[in-house]
Order: sequence, then C-alpha cells, then structure tokens
Amino acid sequence: MINIIELYGNEPKFQYNKISLIHKESISEGFLASLNLLILIQLYRGFARSEYSKLFIASDSEDNILGFIVVSFSTSKLCKEIIFNQFFKIVPLLLPKIISISFLRKIFETLFYPFKKQILTEVQSELLNFCVTYDSRGKGVGEKLFLRVRNTLKKRNINSMKIVTGKGQIDAQNFYEKHQATLCGTQEIHKGSASLIYQYNINE
Repeated sequence: MINIIELYGNEPKFQYNKISLIHKESISEGFLASLNLLILIQLYRGFARSEYSKLFIASDSEDNILGFIVVSFSTSKLCKEIIFNQFFKIVPLLLPKIISISFLRKIFETLFYPFKKQILTEVQSELLNFCVTYDSRGKGVGEKLFLRVRNTLKKRNINSMKIVTGKGQIDAQNFYEKHQATLCGTQEIHKGSASLIYQYNINE
C-alpha cells in the first residue's frame, strides 16, 4: 500500500535526511545534489514550512519513504522567502565550498532564475523536485505523487504548472509527456546547461 503524506516542517530530522538522500541518488548530476546533506535537509524543511510550497512524500506500510514531490505556488515568492529566511542558516554550511567562483555563480543562478526573463513567465506555479527511489519505480508511486500535486493545485484554482527538467532526464520527460505536459522550449538555468521547459495544464 502506498500512502501520500504532506509534511509541515516539524517532522523528525531522519525524514528530511531520507528525502535528501533520495534526491542525491535520483538527480545525482544536478547542482543541488552536489550540496552538503545538511543544506538539503534545511532546504526541504523550508519547503515543507513555506506557505508558497507543498512537500509530499510517498511511504509504504512500514513507513519507508519511496519518493517525494515539491510544488511551488509562486516560485519567485518562495525564492524570496528562502533568501530572507533561510539564507543565514545555510551560508555557514556553504563556507567550505564558497571560495569557488563557479560554485557561487550556480548558487546565484539557482536562487535568482525565477526573476530572470524566461519561458512561461505568466505561470507562477512550478514542480520543483520530483524523485522516486530506483526500487520503487514502475509501481505507481510517481503517479500517486503527481496526482496529489494536481489535486492540490486544482483546489487552489491554479490552472497551470511549469516543469523544468534536464535534457538527459529521458524517463522524466516521458512521464510528463504521458501526462499531456507540453514542451515549450529550452532555457539555461545554469550557464552552459540547457533544461527543457514544460507546461502542464491542470484541467486537461
């Protein structure tokens, strides 16, 4: 049995630790996966607490986390909140890497990309992260997580969601296209690395 559970930020640390480890294993080539585990834990706890986002996990009957999904209702407002509320908690954890110019550039690219001129500027809601453990794929976990996000947005009268995925994430692209998401183009989130931009219409 697969249970979909909303997190609120006050759950035990081990749950956020597991979410962060799943992220690192599932999107190992991404910038966030290169960050210290403690930073990811802080980030995901922030997503769970924010009024501008929701974090859902999928678990089995033994409370093992099989996957998770994060959706924002307004990515620009969420990033502002992270910058002002989480920044000083995260900076000390970044200090060992902060001497790297390329690392600093990627931090600013990640935090400020919602404010840059981009595809689908009119769509505020965004699927931020969506991961399922390798052993749980093909068992309906992703479907249940995605459906929960769809229903959450529908209840909030949000009609459209933006999805950003890497060019090499073929399984993710197939999943979104299967659910009738429309490919709208490509955009550089990080310099020299293009991502695919999809639009998913909730009522279709």
